[in-house]
Amino acid sequence: MIVTIIFGGKNKPFFTKKPETLLAPEFPAIFKNFDINDFEKSSEERLKCSTFKVNQLLSSLVIKDDSLFENSLKIPILVIKNSQLKEAYSFGDGYELVVPNNWGLDIWLSLIYAGASATGIEADSFLKLQLNKPFFPLDYVDTNAGKEYNKSLYTEESETFAKRPSSKKVANPSPPSDWLSLFDSSVKSFYIIRSSKVINAIQEFLKGNGKLYSTFVPHPGALFLAYISSNKKVARAKASIYRGNDENRERLGFVLRGEYCFSIGRGLSLAFISYTSLLNIASPVECKFYFQNEHSELLLPCEFVINKTI
Repeated sequence: MIVTIIFGGKNKPFFTKKPETLLAPEFPAIFKNFDINDFEKSSEERLKCSTFKVNQLLSSLVIKDDSLFENSLKIPILVIKNSQLKEAYSFGDGYELVVPNNWGLDIWLSLIYAGASATGIEADSFLKLQLNKPFFPLDYVDTNAGKEYNKSLYTEESETFAKRPSSKKVANPSPPSDWLSLFDSSVKSFYIIRSSKVINAIQEFLKGNGKLYSTFVPHPGALFLAYISSNKKVARAKASIYRGNDENRERLGFVLRGEYCFSIGRGLSLAFISYTSLLNIASPVECKFYFQNEHSELLLPCEFVINKTI
């Protein structure tokens, strides 16, 4: 299905009688001498007029009828129905919009003017966290996309930190969590468990039912996804998860990200736990788990919530 967005001349956008057409404000100064068939032109080439001239032309724009819409700039948009989106987010109609190159911002603003709600990557990942579902690529740390994305976040944090004045530099940003530090030095790679049978066995084990064996996961560097819940504080990114709170405590894993979850009224964090560390636990029901945020000395209690989807 192809939808056409028309840049018309109304003071505010509205839907026409044709459901496949959306009207948005016209900016004559922006599209002056612009070839409508050339979608590859950059925003800089389309925005050579000064702000004063743009505002002057907009203030003098008066449209008495809808005749302009017939000759307005038309931009084709490909609409793809994706039912998995609705299942993944539990909201929306499950459609994806594919727009011509360098036209994303213009069409995005047109949709906002027409009443659409905007959301970004951070809001998207926060929503997925509240739904207990992983967010790609951030939560897929074993993929190349996940590694590059987490590396880019660290680079961005470092650049922001470097711009701060000396009096505001509290602690240097630390690199992404070293997952291999959870295993012996002989382990050279880690592995994320995605088998539903193994994840079900871990769930039952933490409830006190059944046992875990090393033969379930032959990979020595196996990790499984777990959500850390706490009513004391939020386990933030790069926080360590421990078994026990004394000097002999054992590190089980690291937190990838965490926020306060309003739906349950508790802190909720996404972490990866070492599978081999659970093999040393005799009674998981009586075992106490704690987390320690980066640059903090406090050990706070937490609970595990295992998710079957990753």
